Amino acid sequence: MPVYRYKGRKETGEIVEGTLEAPDESDLMEKLSQLGYFVSSVSQERTHPHFQEDIFIRFQKASKTDISQFARQLATMLRSGLTVLQTFDILIEQSENKKLQQVLIQAKRDMEEGISLSDALRKQPQTFSSLFINTLRVGEESGRLEEVLDQLAHFLEKEVDLRAQIKSGTMYPLVLVFTGISVIIFLVTFVFPKFAYVFTKANVQLPVPTKLLLWLSSFLRSEWYFIIGGVVIFIIGAIIYISNPSGRMRFDHFKLNLPLFGTLVRKITISRISRSLEILGRSGVNILLSLHIAAESAGNMVFKKAMSEVETAVREGETITTPLKETGEFPLMTVRMIGVGEKTGRLEDAFKNVADDYDKQVDYAIKNLTTILEPVLVIMMAGAIAFIALSIYLPIFNMMKVMK
Repeated sequence: MPVYRYKGRKETGEIVEGTLEAPDESDLMEKLSQLGYFVSSVSQERTHPHFQEDIFIRFQKASKTDISQFARQLATMLRSGLTVLQTFDILIEQSENKKLQQVLIQAKRDMEEGISLSDALRKQPQTFSSLFINTLRVGEESGRLEEVLDQLAHFLEKEVDLRAQIKSGTMYPLVLVFTGISVIIFLVTFVFPKFAYVFTKANVQLPVPTKLLLWLSSFLRSEWYFIIGGVVIFIIGAIIYISNPSGRMRFDHFKLNLPLFGTLVRKITISRISRSLEILGRSGVNILLSLHIAAESAGNMVFKKAMSEVETAVREGETITTPLKETGEFPLMTVRMIGVGEKTGRLEDAFKNVADDYDKQVDYAIKNLTTILEPVLVIMMAGAIAFIALSIYLPIFNMMKVMK
């Protein structure tokens, strides 16, 4: 469908300009007339400069940082007196993320056809979550759009900070593991075979560690394609298994029961659920819809099922505290904190306190995990390298004895 760029005025005299899709120019004029615009100029664009069908844009995603900046900037510009369409024109021009830019262009076109901001963004579920859309809709209906956008930006910034915290805490152990494995593979596949050739020529009797390493070296060098193929098949199989609801449930249950990591996953999930319920409650979303959205945004099937059970119980007239406790997934202290908030009518404050408390616990858990993992990994890497060194030096000692 052709894209037209138009320029004109509203009944109030305010200048408007933008782009709109239409089958032809007469249909375009009819649409603009319905919006109350007096058009002064129209020109057809062969392709929109920001809407190229690029393969990289198609697979690109808008990050939580991009979405939080969008919400914050939209709130600021609306507060300054600009209309939603005017702010979108500015945000489209300023956006550095091409995917988000594409999404905003489409949303602006939808709004130009007369639908609301929340309904326009609802058409982009891969970019905007149900939590974002429903909170935004309540803000529109209550006339608190700027305030709600600020709350959403704050919520997303907290999510970004939590992810950055997790990444920074796990980066060093991951780098240590990758470096250690790379060094070991290099020694076994490139360095050790040169010594093995010398040992074979000298007819030296090889000790057990050297024989084991020689077998491993030969296997890695001759069967490397089977190893890579096996890893690829395992990864594809795991992805297919996790894509299945029952498989995802078992996998998420397995994550929650892992030593060390399971506690961290549980705390992160409870923090995310509590933060979601806080922002939804403060925005005016009713408790049943809030529980439903929190279940969808939990990121863990075990907790999603637990929150769905809480939603069902509350729908039947129970308080939140009782079904939360019965799920067995929430610590007793957390349930009590939420129970106090429910009794005093300050449920949003209770969810905020729970989320803040768990954010601190996550920070401590990450530091504790790093403190435990670092020496364990160093010892494991040192032990592997020591085994390789021993496998090389033992035959050398045997050679020296024979020479004497």
